[in-house]
Amino acid sequence: MTSLSDTVPRHEAMPRLLVTTVHTVTPPTVKAGTSPSIAAGPNGTFEVAFAANSGVLCTFSPATYGVDRGYAMKAGTSTAITAVSGGYEIAFQANTTELWIENPSAGGVDWGSGMHSGSNPSIAY
Repeated sequence: MTSLSDTVPRHEAMPRLLVTTVHTVTPPTVKAGTSPSIAAGPNGTFEVAFAANSGVLCTFSPATYGVDRGYAMKAGTSTAITAVSGGYEIAFQANTTELWIENPSAGGVDWGSGMHSGSNPSIAY
């Protein structure tokens, strides 16, 4: 019986594999007790908004992966998101219990509307 090693010629100078290190970025994770929200955008795109385990507003999309938006959220609250011209608008309860809207043109805006602790906003376009 012929083995594979008998049929495959051996070469003195075998090519070497180039091994590179791949660094991965771990996106933020959803904080326990909260729920992410998702909005469909144009051309099959989407964006997810959520309270990260660090307590800040974060977004995720295939294009941006995970982005820390830098806004502190009230513990135990969730986000709402909708697609708008030029991107997405996100409604959330800040750690001050105020309603905030974050959008691509104005950034974060405090609407000056107090929210009941533990309540979650809704948003639609």
